[in-house]
Amino acid sequence: MKKILTCFLAVFLTLSLSACAGSGNTAATDYLTPSSTVSQQDQNSGREEATEYVFTLSEGEEKTVENLLFREDVTINGDNANIQFINCEFLGDVINTADVATAVYFSADTVTNGTCILRNNIKEATIETPLPKFITEVPIEAVCEDCAGNIVAIGDIEIIRNGVSYTMANAEYFFDSEAGLIPYEGHESSCLWVAQWWENGEKVDVVCCE
Repeated sequence: MKKILTCFLAVFLTLSLSACAGSGNTAATDYLTPSSTVSQQDQNSGREEATEYVFTLSEGEEKTVENLLFREDVTINGDNANIQFINCEFLGDVINTADVATAVYFSADTVTNGTCILRNNIKEATIETPLPKFITEVPIEAVCEDCAGNIVAIGDIEIIRNGVSYTMANAEYFFDSEAGLIPYEGHESSCLWVAQWWENGEKVDVVCCE
């Protein structure tokens, strides 16, 4: 298993670092206010009301979305793409529906009030499978229950996945560029990786820092 995880991290680091350059509408109505009304806080942050809530990305697309307030759930569709949200605020959920690789990135000045949901059809994967993911510089609460995916925290910040809290103190492994995957013993790290997938029907769960 250690050899498998080492290979996985090597592949996954390459895929995810390049990206760094729930559900439905059940709670959306709780957040709705007249579209003409923007709070003083949002005015001070430079955020404007969003008008687009579904982002369908094309293969290989790199999209940046800035300075918007999203009052409803936001959905990201499309494989092998990246989308960055900079200085945005989400009052509903953010749903990543990609089956392959697509990363959704939150900058340090972005606010997520809802849940970040990975919703895909991946029921079986291998170490070569490029998983969809969230990459964040702010604490988030994520759900990845019956599918595969990864949450990447940049910095020692808290991420909650499936109701469980993780920080770097919870890391089991450390990825070293020369030694590969080694036990984590308080190494200086910049990223935390919490990934899951199923291989040959067996769940693989990785908590690693780098």
